[in-house]
Amino acid sequence: RHTPGQDVNQVAQDALFGDRADVDLYIRYGPEHRAGVTQTPLYRDRLVPVASPDLAQGLVGSDLATLAQQRLIFLESQDRSWTTWADWFRALGYDGPIRDGVRVNRYSVALQMAQDGAGLALGWQRLIRPMLETGQLVPVGDHHLMAPHQFYLVGRSNMSDGAQALRSWILDELRSGSV
Repeated sequence: RHTPGQDVNQVAQDALFGDRADVDLYIRYGPEHRAGVTQTPLYRDRLVPVASPDLAQGLVGSDLATLAQQRLIFLESQDRSWTTWADWFRALGYDGPIRDGVRVNRYSVALQMAQDGAGLALGWQRLIRPMLETGQLVPVGDHHLMAPHQFYLVGRSNMSDGAQALRSWILDELRSGSV
């Protein structure tokens, strides 16, 4: 969706935004621990294993031990606040062995590999909703975990009028259920 009357430049990256002066607003997982920013909680997501339709079909009804032995796609991020496969299994009460899988440094790569049938990715349901709705990715089994942190909309405390308008539009869209 596009905000009416505003040109919005978008930057997508898995690394932390830090003190980038060229970014007025950003969405991050977990609270920002930095002075000079305002942050508004947006939502808490659910984490589910996702895979291609064919791979997911073969794992219907699988328990956590079975899922832990599948080929998992691990995201290695500079941001340590993201929930990992080990975190996910542990939070659901499974403390057995987890098969070593493939490692990637971009979430988009992990999702593409899962779509291609290369393994299971840890899916943030709301974040990947369009892929779930089109069937490109399918939840594997009934196991899910509410994310430990919320997503936040973060902005500089001295935002421009345009950034403030965009912030208001994002929050209105979220409240209306459009996003």
